[in-house]
Amino acid sequence: MSEPEEALYEREQREDTESLRERCSGDEDLLPLFSEDDDAIRSAVRRLVARVPQDAALESELIDALDVSLNEECDETQATAWLAVILGEARSRSAADVLLRALLSPDEQVQDAAGIAILRIGTPAVARLLEWVDEDHGAEFNRQAYRLLGETGILKDELLHRRVVQFLEERWPIERRAAREVSAIEELAVAFGRLGHRRQLPQIKELLARAYRGSHFAIEDAIACLEENEHGSPFVPTIAPWEDRYGWIFEDEASDAQVDPTGLELPDGFLPPGDSLRGS
Repeated sequence: MSEPEEALYEREQREDTESLRERCSGDEDLLPLFSEDDDAIRSAVRRLVARVPQDAALESELIDALDVSLNEECDETQATAWLAVILGEARSRSAADVLLRALLSPDEQVQDAAGIAILRIGTPAVARLLEWVDEDHGAEFNRQAYRLLGETGILKDELLHRRVVQFLEERWPIERRAAREVSAIEELAVAFGRLGHRRQLPQIKELLARAYRGSHFAIEDAIACLEENEHGSPFVPTIAPWEDRYGWIFEDEASDAQVDPTGLELPDGFLPPGDSLRGS
């Protein structure tokens, strides 16, 4: 890249960053989201989460800000992730679509925050996720979607669980027929393992034998977990993902994030890792 081109690129990056900051500049609680001061972030996030359910204009502003960040792919990962966190903790149903878009962010921290936010909103956001898969937003979206659907046991909603399992069963032949490069069959198999859906075991074993010649670490793990899961219980982690990632924000409310470990205990490393969201 020549020097003029590099200068132009840097200016465009600054303009993208400024546009997100400008979008957030009208509210003094939003600017700390760009800070590296954990105390400032903690105070701002808690205030915003408390305000959103009573302030439709603020909710719309946060959704628009997240949309701007995703559209421009500006270099403000931390603030973008916090926007997703706030909308999730505030149970913003209106944010479902922009959070689903965020699952395709090139930044894993933003993807992770968006996925947790969808779980926090719960059934309405998960139902919208199922619709997006049916609307065909591409293989990469489906991979992210199946990973997230595999975690819905944490919601402890039996009706939703049955709906998700039925939906995934219907997706199996679609993914099975798809060419390898555009298929999300591996993530789908793992999701069944997470959800404890033993009825799918024969199909998953057939997939392993025929498509992977008996060797695929994640699929083998899913099979092992299903075989050990006699009661077909969905996996529920002892510590909720929102507590794991940003529980320090709500330390005096941590009991709300604890999950009763009634599900199957899976091997270490089976839960997808995620970094704690901290400013520094």
